[in-house]
Amino acid sequence: MGGRTRFAFKGNHSISTERLNEIVRELKDIDRGEFLKELSRKITEMYRISGFLRANVNAEPDPTDQDPILITVDEGRLYAWGEIGAESDILPIDLVAELFHIEKGWPANIAEMGNMIAAYVNNFQEQGYKDCAITPRISTDDESGQVNLFLDVYDGPRYVIQSAMLDSPNAHLLFAKLQGQIFSPSEYESLLAQGGLTSNDIRLEFNASRGEASIFSSSPEP
Repeated sequence: MGGRTRFAFKGNHSISTERLNEIVRELKDIDRGEFLKELSRKITEMYRISGFLRANVNAEPDPTDQDPILITVDEGRLYAWGEIGAESDILPIDLVAELFHIEKGWPANIAEMGNMIAAYVNNFQEQGYKDCAITPRISTDDESGQVNLFLDVYDGPRYVIQSAMLDSPNAHLLFAKLQGQIFSPSEYESLLAQGGLTSNDIRLEFNASRGEASIFSSSPEP
């Protein structure tokens, strides 16, 4: 960042100058050429996860002084969650707000929604819903400042391991204990590692209509 050590903030009514200066300090070791761009990005991100979805930040040397950097913030309005819902058998509508840690009237943090959805998809997959997918439908009303969220959830079948038939006695012993259990991707990967195997050694077959998974030894290459 070179010798620039003084900063002037303008327009930051909702986030304190002290908090914004923390970001400046976090970026102190970044190359001068990237510093202003990264500083603008970081401050914009902070505003948007706080519900200021239209926030814009501009950071540039103050034209009246060659040393201070002027950081101008256009916060825009604060957006809050409005209606929240879902259509799913495995994700009850009355639990959506609780599970995703959101409530009507809370600042809308759309940026974090993708991470939370990924985490819950992974959770459902671990419960046997290997094909589960969650697609958010988000509508924003600029006049009211309300963000409505609806989750389209594809549940898919819940897979149970029907059989585990492997050529190697050790591998068969390792995977046979999964028979009759719900298919868990992480447990499957753990057993692969435990047996010194890779996905090339094992073949998985899924029957979606019956909700069944089967584990076989991979056929040798012709």
